Amino acid sequence: YTNEITVNPFILLLLGLADKKKAEAWFKKADESGLVAEMGVRSRAKLSKGYDPSSYHKGGIWPLLNGWAALAYYKYNKKEKAYGILKKQHKLYWHHVPGLAPEWLHGNKFTVSKINAGPRDVKTEALGAAPTLRYPAWCQLWSSSLFLQSVIEGLCGVKPDPLNKKINIIPKLPKNINKIELKKVHVFDKVADIKIERKNGKIIVDKKIKKCEH
Repeated sequence: YTNEITVNPFILLLLGLADKKKAEAWFKKADESGLVAEMGVRSRAKLSKGYDPSSYHKGGIWPLLNGWAALAYYKYNKKEKAYGILKKQHKLYWHHVPGLAPEWLHGNKFTVSKINAGPRDVKTEALGAAPTLRYPAWCQLWSSSLFLQSVIEGLCGVKPDPLNKKINIIPKLPKNINKIELKKVHVFDKVADIKIERKNGKIIVDKKIKKCEH
């Protein structure tokens, strides 16, 4: 347990484990505490007592955390907030190396610099060992997959129904997006092409589903 304001409650929210009142209180705290920055979500809020922007777990920005936050906002129908997180994540794919999001960014400078990852284990920490410094990795599947999951399940609202072998689609388009197309979305033993379009103030979903050939 900690009194520090960290990103971890977003995990409970993306799973829908909090009632609406508690979720609203957390979203308000996240906004007011500096948990969300220009380039994404910090591991610890800027106004939290133990904030360290050079630390992996105490203030740095991870693309993975953007996925947690976006899915949590979508879960509680905060579609504009969620889309704002997606835009921050998309920006990361062009921030340093086109198409690759860095594992970690400095919480204040938004640069790819050496990470203060802390001592390697509890034993060396007790002996006062110096922190491990390393550069972040570039291609991490959990960062990319969470971005795709946020777009497919959150923004486009694609929800597989395994019991009935169906695909339910409840889009959550922000005001400035009127059309999205998804190609070759694999669900169960099927593949779907999905087109979502806003027409005359209504969201129209057109899906073409066929048996997967592989």
